[in-house]
Amino acid sequence: MAEKLLLGRVVARTKSGYIVVAIHDPAMRVKIGGKVVDGTGSLVGVVADIIGNVEKPYAVVKLKGSETPEEGAQLFMLVERRRRGAARKGGRKRGVRRGRQSRGRVPPRSDRGHPRGAKGLHGRRKSTGERGSRR
Repeated sequence: MAEKLLLGRVVARTKSGYIVVAIHDPAMRVKIGGKVVDGTGSLVGVVADIIGNVEKPYAVVKLKGSETPEEGAQLFMLVERRRRGAARKGGRKRGVRRGRQSRGRVPPRSDRGHPRGAKGLHGRRKSTGERGSRR
């Protein structure tokens, strides 16, 4: 379920279809691409960028639709709250992580002691220095 959190007040409008919002709480985590709504809950736009310094950040919002909010209007950000214990989408894989060498398809990095000698995986010579006396 999405929750509305106060993003801040509109400071300026640009000619290129963006608005600049002074972020109310600098500690708030503003996601680029997050949905921005007005007080009624209708979609205003999405966060395109975050500018300014750490103490006083600004969010640049790309407008969706023809209506632009007035300067000084409060805007809110929709934040998805995950329930406890909910599975993470694209989370970290757990368990045994095996490298390329343990799968048995790729020869070890060192050629010493390998049955193919100076040749690599596909039978080609690795460099001219390892040719030996074969001609």
